[in-house]
Amino acid sequence: MAIGPFPAGTLLPIWTITVLLTTGAAYVLTGATFTGTLKRDDGSTVKTLTAGAFAIVTAASGIMSYTPVAADVDTAGDWTLEVAITISSKPVYFQMPVHITARKNL
Repeated sequence: MAIGPFPAGTLLPIWTITVLLTTGAAYVLTGATFTGTLKRDDGSTVKTLTAGAFAIVTAASGIMSYTPVAADVDTAGDWTLEVAITISSKPVYFQMPVHITARKNL
C-alpha cells in the first residue's frame, strides 16, 4: 500500500488504510484505538504521531484513517507508517508497511 507522492507539508490527502489479516480478510476494528510512528526509510528520523487524528472509517471492513498535521509531513522523503492497534485494552500489532512519499516542489 502506498500514499503519495504529495508535496511535503501538505495536510491532504487523509491517509486511508485497510487492515487485513494474512488470509486477506478484513480485521474488524470495532472498539479499536490507534497509535503510530513514521520512520524515514533512510533511518534518519522517527516521528511519533501524537497530534493528528486516527479514526475508524468502517469497522467491519477494517478501514481506518489518519489525518496528518503539518509536523508529520514537513520533511520530504520516503517514509513507512507503522500502526499499533489496541482493542479491549489488549495490544494487537500489525506491521502495516504503508509507504508514504512526500516530495519537495511537486
